[in-house]
Amino acid sequence: MIKTIKDLIAKPAPWLYFLLVVALLIIVTNNSGLRSDLEADLSNANDEISALETLIEAQADEVAVRNDAVASVKAERDVLAGTVTTLTGQLEDALANPSCPEAVACPEAVACPETTTTQ
Repeated sequence: MIKTIKDLIAKPAPWLYFLLVVALLIIVTNNSGLRSDLEADLSNANDEISALETLIEAQADEVAVRNDAVASVKAERDVLAGTVTTLTGQLEDALANPSCPEAVACPEAVACPETTTTQ
């Protein structure tokens, strides 16, 4: 038995095989953990991408609403600019050609009756 142990220790091939098997086992174990970690990271990234796509769609809808509001404000501004132009022209015409009506005389003031107090 001691001779067998001495032969095993003296010959490096069996120990080398044993060390290679252990090293491969460690590598496989580490890689499986790494793989599961990477799969979890990938799943989390996919979930985050889905959430961001939803957020982008919501923001696109918000931008569309705001663009509609801006368009309606611009249309209202154009209408008001036209009104200002019209009123400015009327004011300039009125100042250039005043046609004031004659002042109507004020009616005569009627005196208020005196109040009587009863005791």
